[in-house]
This record gives sequence, structure tokens and C-alpha cells, in this order.
Amino acid sequence: MFYSGGLDLKCHFHYFIMRRRIRATYWKKWKHTKTKYRNLRALRIPEKLVHNLANSRKGYWRMAKALNNVLTLDVLHRRLGYTSMLVYYKSVCEN
Repeated sequence: MFYSGGLDLKCHFHYFIMRRRIRATYWKKWKHTKTKYRNLRALRIPEKLVHNLANSRKGYWRMAKALNNVLTLDVLHRRLGYTSMLVYYKSVCEN
């Protein structure tokens, strides 16, 4: 299920945790409801989902899980400039 060419389960777990932490950091950075709303609309999400996410009272970690479908890998890599940790790991640790 988590096999990816030699990486163990612990590495994958840290990969998912780091991605969730990045999403939580962005949610925390968008402090006010108006900012959350504006930034979610910029990602071209349906209006109802934007309203539900921006007005949620859940904590950062819980919202980071909800943002998994919004701040996808494509958004993190292409729009926000993050490099994939899996690609970086494979370039550093050539087996």
C-alpha cells in the first residue's frame, strides 16, 4: 500500500505529516475569515465549499486534514513552490 521503491513506512508517515503541517501553517497564516475566503476563492474552489471552510471553527490541525482536497500536491508544488520531499529524498539518497 505504501511501497514506493525502497522507502519504508516510517518515511511515508513523516511525508504525510509534513504535508499536513504545511497546510496547517497556511491556515494559521490566513488568520481572518475574510483572508481565508479570499485565498480559497483564488484556488478556484466551489463557492459552497469556500464558505464552509472559511467559516469553520475547527482547529488548525483538523482544518489541515480538511484542506487535503484543496491544497493538493499540485497546488503545493506548482503554485506555492514547494519541492516534493520524495523527489528530494531520491536525489539525495541514490541507492
